[in-house]
Amino acid sequence: MSQIHVDEPIEVVHHSDGDRSAAAGINLITVLIVLAVLAVIVWFLITGPLRGLAGGTTNINVNPAPTTGTTINVNPPAQPNAPAPAGNTNPAPANQAPANPAPTKP
Repeated sequence: MSQIHVDEPIEVVHHSDGDRSAAAGINLITVLIVLAVLAVIVWFLITGPLRGLAGGTTNINVNPAPTTGTTINVNPPAQPNAPAPAGNTNPAPANQAPANPAPTKP
């Protein structure tokens, strides 16, 4: 004896290619937005709060004064004139030499 089973046909849902393309486009845009946000966050952390942790390099160049052939002459300031005694009314001579003459050129 032979038996034949007849089942009801399975309902097949057909999706159009347009639906799949739209979903793929939305997924792509979402991925690009997430990557852009992550890039901005990383950039902010590197240029802002985490900059001090990197150590960085600081170049300080100090050029010392040359020591050969340099002569420095320092002339101390002249001593101020002592005040005249209280009862002296004699004026100083008119053609008196200056107290601190200018140095002569070598």
